[in-house]
Amino acid sequence: MKRFNGKLMALCAAALVFYGCEKEDDLLDSAKTDNQGTTEECDVITFEGYSGYVDQVTSEGGLVTVNLAGLARNENDVLVEDDNRAMIFDSENWTGDDDDLATTDWGNVLITQQLGFESEPNDNQWGADMRITFTEAVTLESMRILDIDPYENDSWAFVYVAGQADPIEVYLEPHGDNVGFTVDFGGIENVVKLVLVYDGDGPYGSGAVDDIRFCIPGEEVTGCTRTQGYWKTHSGYKPKGNGNGNGNTKYDDTWDAYLNSTLTRLGSATYREILWMEPRGGNADIILAHQFIAAELNVAAGASIPQDVLNAWLAAQAYLNGDTTATREQILMWAEILDDYNNGLTGPGHCDD
Repeated sequence: MKRFNGKLMALCAAALVFYGCEKEDDLLDSAKTDNQGTTEECDVITFEGYSGYVDQVTSEGGLVTVNLAGLARNENDVLVEDDNRAMIFDSENWTGDDDDLATTDWGNVLITQQLGFESEPNDNQWGADMRITFTEAVTLESMRILDIDPYENDSWAFVYVAGQADPIEVYLEPHGDNVGFTVDFGGIENVVKLVLVYDGDGPYGSGAVDDIRFCIPGEEVTGCTRTQGYWKTHSGYKPKGNGNGNGNTKYDDTWDAYLNSTLTRLGSATYREILWMEPRGGNADIILAHQFIAAELNVAAGASIPQDVLNAWLAAQAYLNGDTTATREQILMWAEILDDYNNGLTGPGHCDD
């Protein structure tokens, strides 16, 4: 087996973006507690929509981009390091002398173009190293390989994992001309690079790759959400005719940190008082404030918040505190996003109790 001498040069790091507001810091911190698990988003690299030489492609759903380097070996079994020959091959309309790569339903596959052959796609007959580098760490699930012949019996997949010096080695078992098969990686986590080595007895080795399937960690899912009606009736406050609270509602101690909180656009009224305000005439500020307050209390109680909901919450906060202006349409759009979250239609879901 030929040894791959390339080294992993850098590890991908995740960047957290924090906004400059104290309440939003609290919102983010509380969303990290009482973990119930994480979601995953999965995608596939199909190579459809590309043609000719390629050095970078994006997965079907746009989750990640991968950098590609197809390095060919010459007739003397020497790897040509400085010539990227990664190329798209249409397996349903084969070219060159590659009828052994013909399929009826695979479409585009990725090959290493033959040295000295430039007129049309044609897989290098003397072997190759195909280096596929992910721009962020992924969980590698599977891939499809086409045309590993019996004499190409020293072909391997090397899976590089962030923080590990040595790759995980997976043998690519020969299946013959025009035969495709699936390589199941079983969900190898934190993969940053995949190297396919096509090799055999002597200067031989060809093959193509397609449908690289992977997943990336999604947002942390914690807690559950309740509506603004719940927080209104669990605030320990209910207005009398004179505007004073008689304290005959139930009380959720999440309120402890918010009893004196106010919003600039609603004057000196506290959160508890605002929730009891009627949005007479379709008052958009009150409609938004109800959902904004409920979302803040839900997160304070341990519910995770998706990024798009957090973006709406931040926009609402800036508006309700008088830092920005907004149209009625924008205000009601934020309110709708937050309402869906509070009702469990988005985010971790509504509480059962």
